[in-house]
Amino acid sequence: SIGKVSHEPAGTLPPRYEVHQVPFSWDRAYAPTGRWQTPWHAFFGYSNGRAYNAVIRWVRDEPPRPPFECGDVGDDGYADYYLAGAAIKELRRLSSGTKPFLLAVGFYKPHLPHASPKKYWDRFPARKVGLPANFHPPENVDPSICIHKSEELTAHYYWPSGVGQISREEAIRQRRAYYAAAAYVDAQIGRLLDGLRQLECAERTIVVLWSDHGWQLGEHHMFSKHTNYETATNSPLIIKVPGMSRPGVPADGIVEAVDVFPTLTDLCGLPTPPGLAGQSLQPMLQRPDAPGKRSAYSTHPGGRGYRGHAIRTERYRLVRWINAKGEVGLIELYDHRTDPNENVNVATEQPQIVTRLTRMLEAKMAQVVTTSHGD
Repeated sequence: SIGKVSHEPAGTLPPRYEVHQVPFSWDRAYAPTGRWQTPWHAFFGYSNGRAYNAVIRWVRDEPPRPPFECGDVGDDGYADYYLAGAAIKELRRLSSGTKPFLLAVGFYKPHLPHASPKKYWDRFPARKVGLPANFHPPENVDPSICIHKSEELTAHYYWPSGVGQISREEAIRQRRAYYAAAAYVDAQIGRLLDGLRQLECAERTIVVLWSDHGWQLGEHHMFSKHTNYETATNSPLIIKVPGMSRPGVPADGIVEAVDVFPTLTDLCGLPTPPGLAGQSLQPMLQRPDAPGKRSAYSTHPGGRGYRGHAIRTERYRLVRWINAKGEVGLIELYDHRTDPNENVNVATEQPQIVTRLTRMLEAKMAQVVTTSHGD
């Protein structure tokens, strides 16, 4: 693996970066560091070779910096350029052999800080970026439970307005920064795919592009992840398989990140280990209009000691906020047919739907607890 495939940017533990974070997974795990010198500094790096994050102690010794940068540099001004180069080099080595291989490449962007070359910022002028239509909390909720203060943005970096304070101008600027960072990493992924084609491996290689979460860009007046809303829990997933009958066709069915592993074992003709939480997505790859899962699940803590447990079906999202005593502090229900941006909580208007989805959610929670303690 190359880059941030697990939590550690190089798959190895600081400060010496010699011990694998996930033992018995990769025969080799590393990340090029360039002028940033360590994987964590490369991950949080700015174009001058320095880095800053107030929470990660490996890089908090630098002066505070903004959570963005419009660098007057080329693509090689940031670490993802070197990740792509290392991956292309590794592809060249692996493709010259006779054995099948699995190569994981964890690009850093568009993670904070949203730093990228100026040419990518220029694609997204402020007048066109604007604000999301729902630059406000949902109706009929308790914001102290379900709305955070964007601390990953406003507390971990230099933010003059203060923690949780985001003006319209600041929001537009940060949205530009995110779009630019996404465009930058898209170009690096393109380099990697071009390398795959140049090595004449593309027609016999499965490619999976995915991420661990989404990102709020001002929706519900929040930036970052750390919620149970669609903007944070919906993540990219693109799967390319040689010989696909309908490549490039979107599939709208519900899937989960836990489905990626059984999908790969299925596509590669390998035995699938028992006890996996996911299922193969091969039927949807063959027929993009095939139904997906009945539901997907997520969980994340909120404010005042409550944790949100969420279930997403084809039509609804239900979030139940429960504290350590088992007390329910808030129930959210959003109807995606009429409210795809989750702006109006209709839990009190739809008690039967809440009851039905709560039963499904509790059954899943019991299953997860049983599985995690039964191994």
